[in-house]
Amino acid sequence: MIDWVWTRKPVEPEDVLDAARNIAVNTTRITIDPTRHWDWVEPQRYLEWALAAVSRGGEGAWDCALGWAKRAVCRRMDGILVQNHLAGFLGESYKKKVQYLRGLKVPGLDLLRDIVIDPRNAMEHSYTAATEEGARQACDVAELFLPATETVGNSPAIAALGWNVSYSGRGWTEGGIEHEQHDFTLRREQDPMLLIDGYSPHAEVFVIYPREQSISVCPRNSFDSAQIMELNARLRQCLNSTSFSAWHFVPNLMKILRDQLRL
Repeated sequence: MIDWVWTRKPVEPEDVLDAARNIAVNTTRITIDPTRHWDWVEPQRYLEWALAAVSRGGEGAWDCALGWAKRAVCRRMDGILVQNHLAGFLGESYKKKVQYLRGLKVPGLDLLRDIVIDPRNAMEHSYTAATEEGARQACDVAELFLPATETVGNSPAIAALGWNVSYSGRGWTEGGIEHEQHDFTLRREQDPMLLIDGYSPHAEVFVIYPREQSISVCPRNSFDSAQIMELNARLRQCLNSTSFSAWHFVPNLMKILRDQLRL
C-alpha cells in the first residue's frame, strides 16, 4: 500500500526508454504470460492434430494436416511476439512479423515460409488439393520448429525493471472456502521502477518515481516496433543473472498490485 496520491503525467515512448536506460537492472524477475489467459490453443496440440490427419490419409486429411501445421508454427511465432511485448503487432503481415522474430533470434523462418506458410496460402487461394508429400513435409518442419523454439516460446514476458516493491502473501481455507491475502508495499525512499501491465486490454507502461510521488504513463501501443524491442531487451537483462528471485503475476495479482499502489 501507499499513503500518498500520485501525480500522473502522460509521456512519449522515448521518454520511457530514457528512463529505462537509467533504471538499474536488479536480480528480481517479475513475469507475466498473457497467452495462458487468452484461451489460446498450445502449438503442440495443433501439431498433434496435423500428425493424426496425415496418419488418416486422403486429400481432405492432408488438407487439414497442412492447415494445422501452419497454425502450429504461427501460434508459436505469435506467442513469442506476445512474450516479448510485441502483442500490438500481431495483426501485421507475416513479412513484418518475421522481421521482429529475426531480431529475437528465432531460427528456421525461411524454411517455415517455403515449406509450411506459402504452400498453405497458395493452396487456399488456388483451390488445388493438398498432397501427401506437402502435408508430411509441413508436419516435419513443424516438428523441428517447435522443439527448437521451446525455450524462447515458453519464456514469459518480463514485466518490471528495477523492481523495489515489498510483497507478502498467504492463503488459507475457512469454512470450506479458500482465501488469499496479498500485500504490496512501496516506500517513498525507493528508486524509480518501470512496470508493464500486459494483461490490460489497453496495456500501459508505468515509470514510477516514489521520491517525487509521480508516475509517467505511456500506452504500450504508442511504441513502434524498434522502441518496444529496445525496451524488451532492457527488461530481459535481468535474465543474465544466475542468482535471482522470481514472481509470476497472474492477471488477478497484477490487478491487486495496481489497486494497492494506486496505479
